[in-house]
Amino acid sequence: MAEGQKTPGRKAVGRKSLGPRNETKLRYPKELDLQDLAKARGYSNVNQFVSDVLCLLAGRPDLATTKAYQGTLNLKELAQAS
Repeated sequence: MAEGQKTPGRKAVGRKSLGPRNETKLRYPKELDLQDLAKARGYSNVNQFVSDVLCLLAGRPDLATTKAYQGTLNLKELAQAS
């Protein structure tokens, strides 16, 4: 079977691509619990949470996931929580 073809009777797994992304290593204070911050806002993925925060800070909510549009992620709320 050619690459990229679905096997009959099998479901596709994984999530939809978020498009081209850059990758970087992030160092942050140990006192911050990014896992808890993300989980409290409905994210199961810390990377997506950080990406959405950066998109909103950069004034590009169009590049964030739908959670940012649903009001789950609010930069003013995040600033007050810290």
